[in-house]
Amino acid sequence: GVRVNGDSAMSYPAFYACVRVISEDVAQLPLKFFERLASGGKRELRDDPRFGLLHDEANPEMTAYELRLMLISHLCSGGNGYAEIEWDERGYPAALWPLLPDRESTELTRIKGELYYLTRVPGEATRRALPAYRVLHLRDLLGGTGLTGKSRLGQHLESVGFGLATQQFGSTYFGNGARPGGVLEHPGRLSAEAHRRLKESIEADHGGLSNAHRLKILEEGMKYAPVAVPPEEAQFLETRIFQVGEMARIFRIQPHMVGDLSQSTNNNIEQQSLEHVIYTLQPWLVGIEQSLRRALLLPGEKGRLSFEHGVDGLLRGNFEARYGGYAIGRQWGWLSVNDVRRLENMNPVTGGDSLLSPLNMTEVGGEGMTRGEIHPTPALPTVGRELIEGRVERRAAEDVAAGRRRLMESQEPLLTDAAGRAVRREVNDIRRAVQKYLVKGQDMAGF
Repeated sequence: GVRVNGDSAMSYPAFYACVRVISEDVAQLPLKFFERLASGGKRELRDDPRFGLLHDEANPEMTAYELRLMLISHLCSGGNGYAEIEWDERGYPAALWPLLPDRESTELTRIKGELYYLTRVPGEATRRALPAYRVLHLRDLLGGTGLTGKSRLGQHLESVGFGLATQQFGSTYFGNGARPGGVLEHPGRLSAEAHRRLKESIEADHGGLSNAHRLKILEEGMKYAPVAVPPEEAQFLETRIFQVGEMARIFRIQPHMVGDLSQSTNNNIEQQSLEHVIYTLQPWLVGIEQSLRRALLLPGEKGRLSFEHGVDGLLRGNFEARYGGYAIGRQWGWLSVNDVRRLENMNPVTGGDSLLSPLNMTEVGGEGMTRGEIHPTPALPTVGRELIEGRVERRAAEDVAAGRRRLMESQEPLLTDAAGRAVRREVNDIRRAVQKYLVKGQDMAGF
């Protein structure tokens, strides 16, 4: 008995929370635009107009975040998100304009075998036919037809409707303070006028939350008999909590992301946050990236250009674990100082691109090669080699001496303290012996 549509579903907090979590978390992620290099690496294209459309400003009236938030919310609830692509004379997209996703506003059709989108722009009486290359179409094809996405709201109308019905029941249950939590028993029969005055008096004195639990004085032998709460009404809160988990299951969201912390602890909340990125957001991210590639790249660009969401910030663990990972990557030679600084949003430093490798490592299949022998240097003349070897030996001897000095300086306080404690113990023993044998006992032999 509850009407369910896009607007009413968004008034249901559990459904709204699921759509909001996915939309905001995806829309806030940096959307990067890369070119694959022949060397195997990639280069970020910040000067390309498409980067600005998805990162800064989608059109003169909307930021990139606002457009992405709107399209993803349409995608989550209705299964489709549409945006009109405005192309410039150079063949680049100049703006992205959102289109309403309902069937009355946007609909797919074929005209002479070509796919078109029939869309109605606010203020225009008739629909316009936009060819497919002028529309960015995000779609949730889980259960869809292949051309249009399937609405998760449409697939789960009963669950959302049940939540809305529970919400309306709770509003009525708690808002109507005059609900018979009990009955008044009168020994005689009330006239119509007396019944009317009694009813008005009760509603005036006890109706609404502000008048709940006020004292009522009964006259003429009236008695108050409380009415027990039916079991199905007593389970109202449990039903509400269950519905939160039901909505989370529909969108595959970790319950703690929508406010249900019953299964969360301080020990597993971080792991659940990582699972939110990997299992909840990642499928949406892949679908959006591939839709952008299909709509915004020319056929000749699809092999070397790509869109990628930056999720590194969401996947970072705690401070100690993150820095421990950096240390391992640095020691084993696959992270440089500047790589680490970029991951921490810090500026690079001069000389920070060099990589390290352990001294005891060799190439697979190599014959005991060490660092420096992989790319051998030309042989030096005898005199030059002797000078270099002499300098190396002298520097090695100086390093040993410096190491000994550092060791001595670090150990000297420990040795001084140990010796002092030994001397103090001996002094105390001598003092006790003097008191025992010489002062009190006059016993030189015992001393």
